[in-house]
Amino acid sequence: MNSRIKKVKGSRALKRTEDFKAQDVSSDRFLLPKRRYMTGLDGLRALAILAVLIYHLRQEWLPGGFLGVAVFFTLSGYLITDILANGKAAEDGGGTLRLSLKEFWIRRARRLLPAMLIVVSAVVAGAWLGASSPLPELRGDVPAALLYISNWWFIFHKVSYFESFGPPSPLGHLWSLAVEEQFYIVWPIMLAAGLKWIRSRISLAGWVLGLAAVSAALMAFLYEQGTDPSRVYYGTDTRGFALLIGAALALVWPSGKLKLQVSRRASLLLDSAGMISLVLLGFWTYNSDPYDDFLYRGGLFGIAFVSAVLIAVLAHPGSRIGGWFSARPLVWVGRRAYGLYLWHYPVMMLTTPQLDSGGSHWLRLFLQLLATFLLAAASYRWVEDPIRQSGFRGWLAGLSTTMNVWGRWKRLPAASLLFILFLVLFSFIHLYLPPTLLGSTDASGKSGSSTTVLPVFQNKPEQTGSHEGKAPSETGPTVPTSQQTTGGEGAGTETALPPTVDGHSPEGSQTAENSSAVQSSEEHSSEAGRPQEDTSDQLQAPQSANQPDDSAKPSNGKPSKENPHGTGGDITAIGDSVMLDIEGDLQKMYPDAVIDGKIGRQMADVPAVLQRLAEEGRLRETVVLELGTNGAFSNKQMKKVLAALKDAKRILLVNTRVPRPWESAVNQALDKISSTDDRIQIVDWYQASGGQTSYFEQDGVHLKPEGAAAYTLLLNQALSDK
Repeated sequence: MNSRIKKVKGSRALKRTEDFKAQDVSSDRFLLPKRRYMTGLDGLRALAILAVLIYHLRQEWLPGGFLGVAVFFTLSGYLITDILANGKAAEDGGGTLRLSLKEFWIRRARRLLPAMLIVVSAVVAGAWLGASSPLPELRGDVPAALLYISNWWFIFHKVSYFESFGPPSPLGHLWSLAVEEQFYIVWPIMLAAGLKWIRSRISLAGWVLGLAAVSAALMAFLYEQGTDPSRVYYGTDTRGFALLIGAALALVWPSGKLKLQVSRRASLLLDSAGMISLVLLGFWTYNSDPYDDFLYRGGLFGIAFVSAVLIAVLAHPGSRIGGWFSARPLVWVGRRAYGLYLWHYPVMMLTTPQLDSGGSHWLRLFLQLLATFLLAAASYRWVEDPIRQSGFRGWLAGLSTTMNVWGRWKRLPAASLLFILFLVLFSFIHLYLPPTLLGSTDASGKSGSSTTVLPVFQNKPEQTGSHEGKAPSETGPTVPTSQQTTGGEGAGTETALPPTVDGHSPEGSQTAENSSAVQSSEEHSSEAGRPQEDTSDQLQAPQSANQPDDSAKPSNGKPSKENPHGTGGDITAIGDSVMLDIEGDLQKMYPDAVIDGKIGRQMADVPAVLQRLAEEGRLRETVVLELGTNGAFSNKQMKKVLAALKDAKRILLVNTRVPRPWESAVNQALDKISSTDDRIQIVDWYQASGGQTSYFEQDGVHLKPEGAAAYTLLLNQALSDK
């Protein structure tokens, strides 16, 4: 009998040993006694990273995919606190923290640093080899990434997550890793103090939730409706609540003390809570976007709580839903989620044409995903997992052994083949897929987003001066060389062309400094009564199926069938820097029109602009609005604009083509609001500019002379339609 009992105990011990060996630090846990490896959490991690990947590939497919990062935060808070508070402390029976903080931080470094260093090195090499190099931005981004302070670097340098014309930084996504690493440094010390002074885990969890509430309240307090929310989106202080909610869960729901067997009723309750949480997260992921006020005024706080409920269910061995999330494909992806997150954004940024007027092509998306998964798998197999198990010295010794022992040379062909395949993929993307294939030329008119990121970034302060000082031509069409302007403060000076994305003026144009001498203000408004340049040239534009031919003639001052607005005395045009790009052409066609453009203008700014123009007597009965280049807007903001335009007889809304995540959100919002007011007409610049790469500067947003002429002709055609 005793021998039989020993055999049973021995088999169970063997099973625990096998589970012990199978544990993986990709789930952020140490190899400690009495700990289960919760594969269901790997499944949750897989769904979260897939949501992020889809969001960055095509935002319109999953507008709230960025919420995967919020789930990661809560999951990390739970797992890290479960390691610290419920590891050896549970075994010792005490309430104090027994695990060495030094050991914890060393293990965190082993887990996180190697793969990140490889990614940063690869990004620098890729940027150096690329035709359009982001190396100037990387000079600051790389040190910030290595020090895990990317989020604060972006905050203090005014690098927006939501508004930018410059190319997104390939390291922009590391802001979230910076938030987590800062938490890993500070939280163990705070937890040790809490465990020492507060013996009750429930009471300590209450204090932690109090800190989380303070963080969420700070987010709501700092957030300003209608402004760029990057400060609250990046900040450790304003995103810490998600990590703290996960930490509070670990204090009251330790994985090592959850019962293996539960009643049928308890199992049903667990699964019901898990399914409700999963449905809610799915709903928010599908219906949210980064510009919702709801998110920053309690929404993300609620999402963190719902995520915590799902984590609690998946962590419990008595839940059936945990078994569903333990499917092998999900576990495989979940264990490599860290590598997938590290690699996906640089791969997309370095293989997506900056000038991508046609949108994304399925072949490019497939190759980007394939390259991401191959790199993440290779990183996990040959870097992350060996270093996790053996440390840096053991990993180096293993490499040496692999090179010296004949029996292990068989591994080298596979590694070499993978490396070659990776190079072939990148070469194919860059060399053999022309822009016309990489960006489809679909002219269906449906709004869509080109491939880009949840984190896009504004040019650094030292790179924005050329746009800040841009002085649009008072009259006349934009031309490749600078023109003399007459009248006003700009008499006898030259106007500069739009700058390229690196902050420099195009070759052959006037410098930004000279341009700023023409007009120091960011805002520029022209109207009837200003001296007009005497030009006899007709406005010209390339012929295409999307462009009218007969409407290219400038007005003779009288309304006609072709030009019912005459000199434009009944037109007010309001916009952002794109309006400044077309100002010269539009002013020539409609000399008496009021044209008011400003760099960086948002829809939230328009009610004040309309009030000012109305007070000045310059708000006419036909209003053209060109906005959305700098970011999306809410339906509430758009309704405020329409309320300010209650006396307008006709409103033209120009949709946008901007290779940024908010493109589809802007165009869909304009389509939606147009159905609510008979005065509104949509001017479809998105369709007209599809595939027309020659229209745009390097940033894919601002217009070259050819694009400005085409834009003006499209507006004239829309204005001529009654």
